[in-house]
Amino acid sequence: MMIAIIDVKPEFKGDNYKRIKSFLYVIISIIVFYWLYNSIKLIIDDLHNIDISLLVKELILPSIYSISFIIVMYFMVIYSMYEVMFIRIGFKKIINDKVRPYLKFRILVFCNINIVRIQKFIEKSGVLTTYINTKKDVKQLIKNYKY
Repeated sequence: MMIAIIDVKPEFKGDNYKRIKSFLYVIISIIVFYWLYNSIKLIIDDLHNIDISLLVKELILPSIYSISFIIVMYFMVIYSMYEVMFIRIGFKKIINDKVRPYLKFRILVFCNINIVRIQKFIEKSGVLTTYINTKKDVKQLIKNYKY
């Protein structure tokens, strides 16, 4: 904390404070090497009692949980974006009811799991302002869309 204060405060820019800062780095280095030495010493002394498989599980499990959480949240965001998009499409009377499932399918195929493409599609495609009565209109709408 003292090193951070010396770095941030403008009144601590002199040579005396640089010496203090280097002295604090030496103290921190000594503490780190002492902890490292004790850790290695304890591991070597108690090597036969360490369960390697349990240790590996404890080290890898948080990473696996984090990656799994990110993947699940990504797909939840995609699901909610599609849900909002399809609800908005469902309320539009300018889209023919017989063509609406085909339109939703084509949007799913076109946007896939790309979050940016899903976000931009409703805004820039004109699907909410264009009359869609046939499958040909759906194909033309997707063909004309530029993202």
